[in-house]
Amino acid sequence: MSSQQSEDRVIRASECNHVTGLSDSARDREIRAGRFPKPFKLSSEPKSRAVGWSMNAVQSWIAQRAERDAGARAAVSPMALKTRKGRGA
Repeated sequence: MSSQQSEDRVIRASECNHVTGLSDSARDREIRAGRFPKPFKLSSEPKSRAVGWSMNAVQSWIAQRAERDAGARAAVSPMALKTRKGRGA
């Protein structure tokens, strides 16, 4: 386990948005689509709306996105990049 993930902690919505760069609506859309960790309730009170996320879960999501995007960039051939650069010039 990396040193970043050695100690988990709960983060609230504002920190989650800051860490991920997502807005509330984008984060909620990703949760509904099953692509982002679901929050959990922080209180047992029925009327409480306080929720949080595991920092480790959010960091794992970020790492998966970075790996996926790096793989997509590696899959683009250098010739395709040259062709794109030449368009519209």
